[in-house]
Amino acid sequence: MHIIILCEIQYNMNDIINQVHYLDTLWREASLICTDYTNLKQLFANMIEALKVIQDICDILY
Repeated sequence: MHIIILCEIQYNMNDIINQVHYLDTLWREASLICTDYTNLKQLFANMIEALKVIQDICDILY
């Protein structure tokens, strides 16, 4: 039972790490296209969605 829980935590932590990498990528893109406000708005919407996923995973874990 404990192994299953640990594997699930590891899987969720990997998902969080992937979401953080995704946010980092989005932030780098934002710095390149900050003059295009339409794209920037979509970029921040994507970042908010990624943060919501991280929050959901953390809520499940803790």
